Amino acid sequence: MPVTHPLTFPRPLLMPDAHEDGAYSAFSHLAVDFSPSGDCYVLSVLRQYSACRTRGIRVLTVSRHRPDGSLAAHVVLRHTKDEEPETRSGIPTDVRDLCVLPDGTLALSTPENRTFLVDADLTRLLGAWEGAPRTGRYGERLDVAEHVESSFAAAIRTTPSGRLLCAVAEFGVHNHTGSVPNLIGLTDGPLKPGHRPTVEVLACLHTPEETRGLPSLRGDTSPTIPYTDHRGAPAGRNNRPSPGIVAAARARWPELGAQIRAKQFRPHLEAFAVVADDLFVVPVFDDWRPIKSSEYAYALVDDSGALVGRLDGPGTEERSPEPGDHHAVVADPARGRIFHVNRSGLYLWSADGTLLTMLPTTDKAYRGLKHLTLMGCGPEGDLVLIRQEHGLLTRVEVPEDLDRLGEAVAAALADHTRRRTRLKKQLAPTDWLWTREDVPALL
Repeated sequence: MPVTHPLTFPRPLLMPDAHEDGAYSAFSHLAVDFSPSGDCYVLSVLRQYSACRTRGIRVLTVSRHRPDGSLAAHVVLRHTKDEEPETRSGIPTDVRDLCVLPDGTLALSTPENRTFLVDADLTRLLGAWEGAPRTGRYGERLDVAEHVESSFAAAIRTTPSGRLLCAVAEFGVHNHTGSVPNLIGLTDGPLKPGHRPTVEVLACLHTPEETRGLPSLRGDTSPTIPYTDHRGAPAGRNNRPSPGIVAAARARWPELGAQIRAKQFRPHLEAFAVVADDLFVVPVFDDWRPIKSSEYAYALVDDSGALVGRLDGPGTEERSPEPGDHHAVVADPARGRIFHVNRSGLYLWSADGTLLTMLPTTDKAYRGLKHLTLMGCGPEGDLVLIRQEHGLLTRVEVPEDLDRLGEAVAAALADHTRRRTRLKKQLAPTDWLWTREDVPALL
């Protein structure tokens, strides 16, 4: 049975004038993952500013929802008011990735490899691999050599056997000091507050040789990452799998070669997915003014780092994920299925990348998919989609018999519409921000 419920925020933390003319308020939902029992964790951030932009808040939260949609727990990870922190956890507001580890612990990661571990009940910070702090008035300085000694990953996914697939950012690969998720590897053990496993690097997205436009540009300035391993030594400077996935994809599929350049490549972390213990989806997208005619690939990479294929589609033009935020891919390893949703419809592939079915939004029954963002796939194979502008989460049961998929999706979308109308009348949210009166728990 489909479930639709609002994603709520504690009213006591709201700015009182955030909904006045000229003010700004946005509640965004960044990532989703699941406990083994099927509870759904949602990572969200609320940003509110006064009309004159002199006051503002930014609040990072995680909520835990039972399979029936009821709220089991909610915690404020970070509360910043007028640029000053109100919480003491040390978790920054740029957390973008959420992963439930095999033991139930939550791992929260930033694009700079800062990883924080929170208990399953959302009551305490267990530990962190957060690297070096940023310094300077605006946090513009970072001691990269110190930082890589005690950080971990930019994104984490669990495999069926319990290993962790990690995307690890490097610094300086693009001839600047910013971080770029680049190394992809599997851990040799569990991630704990007191134990950081070695990431055995199996592939990289690109090498500095592939990103330099001219031979005269300076060489590889990025440091090695001490907790990684490639060919018996830490991966990084002058020690990466080669060629990079972007270059290999361009060589294998010539239509990518004229458009995708490694130096403009964007690693959409929401599109990384574990298909099996030895098979992963890695996105290959251009970041230079992408439009709906831009070529791209959802590459399939095995556990040796070899490029073994790609998803058949979705395609370009009206079927493209561009423009907009519709790049996510999720997988159901237990059933060998891969899913994607964009404004053209829902796509389902087998584990080898063969397109099994597509539900088009040109069909009235599936038109609601245009407004939903695919966020995750639960342990029973159900899909989680969020309507960002309305703050509503919908879980769609995927039947074993795929001939009934269209019926199940149509029923879930119809239920979503009915529940949205009913909830709006009952709760009367302001600008679709659903609130509750309880005092928030702070980490």
